[in-house]
Amino acid sequence: MNPHIDNPQNNLDIKKGPKLTSFLFRSGLFRISVPRLPDMLFFITFFAVILLGQRMINIDGDIFRHLSIGRLVIETGKPITIDVFSHTVAGTPFSPHEWFAGVLFFLVYSAGKVNGLVFLSALLLSSTFFIVYSLAVSLSCNRVFSFILTVLGILASSLHWIIRPHLFSMMLTAIWLGLFLDRSTNKKWSILWFPALMLLWVNTHGEFVFAFLVLVSFIAGEIWRKTFGGDSSDRSTMIDYLKISVITFFASLINPVGIQVWQTILGYVGNDYMVSHTLEYQSPNFLEPKFAIFLFMIGLSIFLLSIRRNPIEPALGFLLAGITMMTLVSARNIHLYGVIVPVILAAGFDGSPVSKIFLWFEKLFAKFDDNKVTFFWPLSTVVLIGSLLAGGVIGENNKFAHTFFPIDAVAWLEQNPQEGNVFNYFDWGGYLIYHLWPEKTVFIDPQTDVYGEKVMRQYEQVLMGKEGWQKIIDQYQIQWAILPSKTLIGPLLEQEGWTAVYSDEIATIYSEK
Repeated sequence: MNPHIDNPQNNLDIKKGPKLTSFLFRSGLFRISVPRLPDMLFFITFFAVILLGQRMINIDGDIFRHLSIGRLVIETGKPITIDVFSHTVAGTPFSPHEWFAGVLFFLVYSAGKVNGLVFLSALLLSSTFFIVYSLAVSLSCNRVFSFILTVLGILASSLHWIIRPHLFSMMLTAIWLGLFLDRSTNKKWSILWFPALMLLWVNTHGEFVFAFLVLVSFIAGEIWRKTFGGDSSDRSTMIDYLKISVITFFASLINPVGIQVWQTILGYVGNDYMVSHTLEYQSPNFLEPKFAIFLFMIGLSIFLLSIRRNPIEPALGFLLAGITMMTLVSARNIHLYGVIVPVILAAGFDGSPVSKIFLWFEKLFAKFDDNKVTFFWPLSTVVLIGSLLAGGVIGENNKFAHTFFPIDAVAWLEQNPQEGNVFNYFDWGGYLIYHLWPEKTVFIDPQTDVYGEKVMRQYEQVLMGKEGWQKIIDQYQIQWAILPSKTLIGPLLEQEGWTAVYSDEIATIYSEK
């Protein structure tokens, strides 16, 4: 019996709380039992991703850029640090902060095609929220409330369920938060886990910076505790946080371009034009129904914290404020909001009048859930659904859509290669790279930090047929173009004597000749 779990009224201050990861890594790996709430959560999330695979693979064209980088890394044995895919910024220094994710994506795609990518995404997301639930239970001592919070996190984050490297960041964020909470309570985990995790993260996705949001929140919480809480005797915790910060920062420099990875990420966020022209960087519009869960979670946060008898730990308060503000500024952060906030709200559950409402449910579930984690049902889910995918029983609709990617047009180009430089549609850049490179390079692709504001403005100028677009065509010696069949620039090209050499419902290929 676990006294922290079996007694829902137990005080779970994170300074005195249970060993958080002990809940996740307890004995009984292959013990067969009745499916528990986390097992059901794992299955539901996994299966939901399989069902949403068609949508997740066809929301944007980024995946082919990542596949191309992964293929090139495997072929050359090292990450690229200059642009080789375009003719507009060829040779420009490039920060490959997602190269390892590209390698994993390419290996999985080579083995399992689209269903392989969907399977990997399902595994990442299911594992992420399995960890989130585990941390929430350890902090709240209530299974049902933790289940509800985790489901809310799943629904909120699902707006940004796209097959891209940020799925790795979601799982790494959950692991990082769990390790840090454990370290803050009992220092069970070695300090070396933090730079090790950062080494993986900084080479997988640019959201490694969120690890430092957690660090800053806990340091600020400790300062608050010392300043306003009257706890000024022990400085070991602050020293520990500072040690983690220093070694983690130096670990973040172990990547193909060193400090430049920070310059790339912070430089992009600081560019008003680039951010304002990237839809996912814009603030959420709460008039849209898709943001209703996010809005509800903000309201729930305010309500739960306002009725709690004692304030939550300052560190968690700073973290909640930070991730909420960052998501209000930029909707693209909602996937990490869905990972972090359920854990924080779970920590605020104990000591709240709401905890009494869930006491009966906790006793009910405690009868058949002894809280010993087994991986029988999650592993069974992975094996079963993986087998069904491999056998073609499910997932037959998980394929790249002809209505989003210029599949037929590129197939025609492979048989009828065009001479000279191309002007291409932004979202199709990665697809063109994957299928036509190295024989052909692109004007632009979704890796906008490579191209910068200048090329982005030029792209917009040509695509919209704005004054001076012909000069840009001449500047880059454009001789052909592949564009959506209905664009403003299409008729203008024809007026200039260009010919549509191929056309279908999705794409039209123009030639200057």
